[in-house]
Amino acid sequence: MEQKYRIGTDSGYIMWNINMILDKITTFPTIMCDVAELSRHNPFHGDENYAMTTDISKPLIIAELSEHKDQLIDGNHRLYKAYRLQMRELPAVYLTKEEHIRFIENYDEQVYDKVICEFLK
Repeated sequence: MEQKYRIGTDSGYIMWNINMILDKITTFPTIMCDVAELSRHNPFHGDENYAMTTDISKPLIIAELSEHKDQLIDGNHRLYKAYRLQMRELPAVYLTKEEHIRFIENYDEQVYDKVICEFLK
């Protein structure tokens, strides 16, 4: 199954190819992230029953959109499960802008800058 994550505004959209990131995930360091903090910034809107069946040992993927502004781009169901289980931390791969833009389909710097600026307002 092809996995993608998309954010969009009136100026366009950005779409990450999650499968490509997962193919290279072992090349990035894994960090531990705070479940409560990440949950506050990433509200859950998915299938709760499915979420409770997910493998929380698999790292989340977090992308740095701009300085001090991050976005969870893979693992929302796992994050929800960890939150419900009252876990404190989860493993995550944190991708800097330079790292994650390689996985954006049809990357265009001008579109990226406009979308991120509007998305973060």
